[in-house]
Amino acid sequence: FAILLGLAIWYLLFRQPLPLPGIPGETVMPTYSTSIYRPDRPMGVAVTADGSRIFAGETEGERIARFYDASGTELGLMQPPVSTGSEHVPVYLALDPVNGEVYVTDRPNGAIYIYDANGTYQRAFNPGVLLKGWQPLGITFDRDGNLYVTDISTQPQQILVFDRTGNVVQT
Repeated sequence: FAILLGLAIWYLLFRQPLPLPGIPGETVMPTYSTSIYRPDRPMGVAVTADGSRIFAGETEGERIARFYDASGTELGLMQPPVSTGSEHVPVYLALDPVNGEVYVTDRPNGAIYIYDANGTYQRAFNPGVLLKGWQPLGITFDRDGNLYVTDISTQPQQILVFDRTGNVVQT
């Protein structure tokens, strides 16, 4: 107990990272840079490789995807097409590493909406007739731009891998 109390007092007095035993080199502690307060219950977050844009899906409140600059200033909203109705829940987001487009899953509508880096709607991802009724949830890309999507409409649930042309190449 005395050792822990001594370490706590030392930290409070000097506010320096505590040396960790057995780990060579200098210990670097993470630091706070900014906060984003606008989204209500954000689930999915995607960040550009250079950190200049942050995209977040809001699953409560307005239920919309928003994007921010690196300092947390909101730059805009990513509106789904009006033709799809008004009940949307943007859950997870992913950035296409090939062209920088932002993919946003909307599970209740069985859709993935695609936006450019400025939040402008481009198109819906079309998984083809074989996947009618699917419910995309988790989403990511690999380095080559293949799209991985979890589909929770089946039992057991599955992960689908799409190539650059939108064809399923693996389940």
